[in-house]
Amino acid sequence: MIQQLRQFQQQNHFLPEIFLYAGIKNPQLKQKLNQNLTHTSQAFIKLYESQTLPSKKQLLKTLADGINQIDPYSLDTDDREQVAVSYEKFLDIIDLESSDEILNTWVYGEVINKLIEQKKSVKP
Repeated sequence: MIQQLRQFQQQNHFLPEIFLYAGIKNPQLKQKLNQNLTHTSQAFIKLYESQTLPSKKQLLKTLADGINQIDPYSLDTDDREQVAVSYEKFLDIIDLESSDEILNTWVYGEVINKLIEQKKSVKP
């Protein structure tokens, strides 16, 4: 897991993808966001190095602390969603099924996220 987190640190997460994502044009913003992901990855590494098995609460706190360092309203929707996709990769690496609404709330805001969740809970 630590090796996967280290490999993740080395990636540029905001490059254009064919047909899916145009990438971040501003080099300073791209660097800042990649640094944020690197710092968050390092926080996960420290967590795994210091304890045999971190709790879900500790993992989610690390995830929230990382993503909340970024102002979502300073990004356009595509970039905000790409940040969330990158943070979802942390969930895959650390084997968590859900961010417990941390990522959705960051992307869409608390009010819209609550509406989305309400709609999901209403069954036809």
